[in-house]
Amino acid sequence: MATYTGKTGVRYIPKVGPKFERELERFGIKTVSDLLYHFPFRYNDYSNLSSIAEAKPDEIVSITGTMAKPVNVLAKNGRRLTISQLADATGRMTLIWFNQQYLRNILKAGEQYSISGKVSLYNGKKCIFAPEYEEGEGGTKTGRLIGVYPASYGISSKFLRSRINDVIPNFVADEFLPEELLIKYGLPSLHKALMYMHSPTTLAETTKARERFAYEEMLLELLGVQQRKSDWKKTAAGCRILCEPYKNQLTDFIAKLPFALSPSQHKTLVDIFADFEREHPMNRLLEGDVGSGKTVVSLVAAYVAYLNGYKTVLMAPTEILATQHYATFTKLFNHSGVKGLKLVLKDASAKDYDNSFDIAIGTHALLYTKQQLTKLGLVVIDEQHRFGVEQRTFLLESTDKIGIPNMLAMTATPIPRTLALTLYGDLDISTIDPHTSKGRNVVTKVVTADQRAKVYDWLKSHNQQTFIVCPFIQESENADFENVKAAESEFIKLKKIVPADKVALIHGRMPAKRRKIWSSFTASA
Repeated sequence: MATYTGKTGVRYIPKVGPKFERELERFGIKTVSDLLYHFPFRYNDYSNLSSIAEAKPDEIVSITGTMAKPVNVLAKNGRRLTISQLADATGRMTLIWFNQQYLRNILKAGEQYSISGKVSLYNGKKCIFAPEYEEGEGGTKTGRLIGVYPASYGISSKFLRSRINDVIPNFVADEFLPEELLIKYGLPSLHKALMYMHSPTTLAETTKARERFAYEEMLLELLGVQQRKSDWKKTAAGCRILCEPYKNQLTDFIAKLPFALSPSQHKTLVDIFADFEREHPMNRLLEGDVGSGKTVVSLVAAYVAYLNGYKTVLMAPTEILATQHYATFTKLFNHSGVKGLKLVLKDASAKDYDNSFDIAIGTHALLYTKQQLTKLGLVVIDEQHRFGVEQRTFLLESTDKIGIPNMLAMTATPIPRTLALTLYGDLDISTIDPHTSKGRNVVTKVVTADQRAKVYDWLKSHNQQTFIVCPFIQESENADFENVKAAESEFIKLKKIVPADKVALIHGRMPAKRRKIWSSFTASA
């Protein structure tokens, strides 16, 4: 009998031919390990064993009995039904499947089957629609807790469950957690945890399994953090950027800003300047709410890099944000002597992006230069969680050999400090406090769906600029996201509530020309 390791390809699993291999790979499942770590998101409880006479409507049960001969029927509404009967010592029950005519050739009349499902009434008699079934007394697909897996077109939850059941009995688990840790924290072994997750007898077993895999995930994440921290310290010397020789210019530049820096902005800059002068390149995460002043901190850091003869690259996740940063930098650098500002968007040609800049601001288009950047001293990544590790690494390495650029990552995502120190232990962390200036207090309210009309009435009465942000651009066809708002459909609804000429739609899939509306919106702010 074949055995499987975590590295075994899915092609070697029974009933996985070339077609299903491709479908699984599209779903991110290439190896047995990928398959076994594809966990159920919920469980159907079919552990309630019942007789036909005891089964009650709306009850989820598992019943063992003798299968009658199935027949295919075309219903009046055009649906194709496969109908059969299950009989035990206490009575008979109708079973109905939809659009599965092949079952007539699979279900064997006179044989014992175990079926599971929710009891309903059909023509006044007990019935189960679309029941799970298996020959014998059950125990694999019926009569117990059955996992329901994240699925996709071409790969059903039932198919995934069946393939996992084929693999687990012959899986050779390579336990990598030390036994003393398993004992100390009461965690199951890898093989037992996989059994608990995919074939549990109780929900308590699934809880123990999730504890094991949560611990495992966090441990691997922390080991990765330590590895990245170690690798960073082994890198070539960074681009040292000195502040003391340019103290007067820096003080004058900050004094000419149209606003005073907050104490936390000053403190963050002190940390950044200290990083600049160390042997190894800066690797710092800057946290702060929207409007707290992260961009200005990065601007001052870029100015110091400029005074030292180094270039700066600022990468933002969207064209709108990149354009906004460019406008801010252009305005605040107006009297500084910095002239070489360049905006690089995804619709810009690669040839326009060369070394003739002091500060380049753009989207991921910044990654697509064929030229090696010279004297790149500072890389600023806004909303750093929106970029992959590979993208950030590519940008840091796309420079000449004068040294690794300093890296400043920024995020407005509120991360508790203890969690940030855990997940980003390879980065030094600075936090900018919210502004305390008058008129800048932010009020946050959570409004329930039934109060939405009142919110729109408030917007109309105040006649102020408003952002309405939706998670999706278009409505999802996935039933799991049917209540998630989409920008295009909300735009249509809003035009019926407020004057149509007062509402505009903008998203990243629009042609660049149509996104010009953003400029008029900000100009009238």
